[in-house]
Amino acid sequence: MRVKKIPLFLFLLILSITLFGQSAFAAGPNLIQNPSLENTSGTAPNQWSRVFWGNITPTFTYPVAGHTGNGAQITLPSNTTGDARWSHNPVTVEPGAVYEFSSWYKSNTVTEVDIKYISANGTISWGWVASLPSSGNVWKQVTANITIPANVKKVVVFNLINKQGSLIVDDYSLAKKDTTTSGFTEGMVTFSFDDAWTSQYTNALPIIQDAGIKGTYYILTQPVTNGWSQYMTPVQVKDISTKGQEIGGHTVTHTDLTTLSNVQIDKEIIDSKTYLQNLTGKTVNTLAYPYGSFNATVKNRTTNAGYTNARSAGTAIQNGFNSATQNKFEIKSFSPTTAISLNNIKTAIDQAKTNKQWFVFSFHRIENGTTGEYITSVDDFKAIVDYVKNSGIKTVTMQEGTVFLK
Repeated sequence: MRVKKIPLFLFLLILSITLFGQSAFAAGPNLIQNPSLENTSGTAPNQWSRVFWGNITPTFTYPVAGHTGNGAQITLPSNTTGDARWSHNPVTVEPGAVYEFSSWYKSNTVTEVDIKYISANGTISWGWVASLPSSGNVWKQVTANITIPANVKKVVVFNLINKQGSLIVDDYSLAKKDTTTSGFTEGMVTFSFDDAWTSQYTNALPIIQDAGIKGTYYILTQPVTNGWSQYMTPVQVKDISTKGQEIGGHTVTHTDLTTLSNVQIDKEIIDSKTYLQNLTGKTVNTLAYPYGSFNATVKNRTTNAGYTNARSAGTAIQNGFNSATQNKFEIKSFSPTTAISLNNIKTAIDQAKTNKQWFVFSFHRIENGTTGEYITSVDDFKAIVDYVKNSGIKTVTMQEGTVFLK
């Protein structure tokens, strides 16, 4: 996030980001006026404006060849402080509603999508949506599901450039989604990981990266900040996030939250959230309760801390199945143990696909040559990943899966 002087962790942004992604629910009419930049007022499209800040000298060019018809280009001659963007006029939205954003871009450098929130009293805040890789000389699409925070009345969603290079944008869309459909439209699987074990970085990450799967890593921050043996370093945690994997909170010390006072609960879940957001530069939306333990107080404190969903855990395979009506702060997951066979896990994946359920894994250590109840061998883990990939079932991060909950 490189919007001036606004910290990411102040905002609730529920989103699901997929290049060339598909919508899960039917969407309403496009709220953005002149979304394809075809209507013009000379050197700028109608309903659009040039916006930049910082020590930069951007060049705005319009029209240029777009994804369809006209596009709008920004060029930065050097890497300096600030960013530049073509910005559509603010559109009116409903707090709590889910909207699907889409745009097309062509760039020769890394760019970014962000969102500007405008409250009823005119207060402005900002949120990060997606980091976009260079597209080379081809057009690429980015889509994001966004849930509007409370008190927000208008938004602007924009592609920005803050590094030397050029960015062309075109074909914007922001439409309210119909989330009243009962049940999931298809089965889903989530690979999540607890505690920040080093073996998750060295052994699990390369396997799911090679498979094109994005998972969720729930980071226990005390071992990371104190440099404990067998746990990830801050550099490794940041690298996981940079590679597009989701980072979630797992408290500071892994204490059962139901045994703590409100002040202690807040310290565990807020301190870890703040640390991870400062480390990665991204909002941490999801929490895994230590030991899977929660009660009404813990859920309330989790909501108040700015999390948008939370996950429990269990060792029985049936603990992994979630329906579309699952409470967002009571999401279930299955922690594989040595007592569960690989064939039983494959059967569960088949069931999720057939019955259109959301099956969530919560892995711990992924390594060979050691024994323990919650240790999964590298070979077994790869077999699970390969089976999921070959089955064709949809894979989602925790945040992406939560968007589909009612």
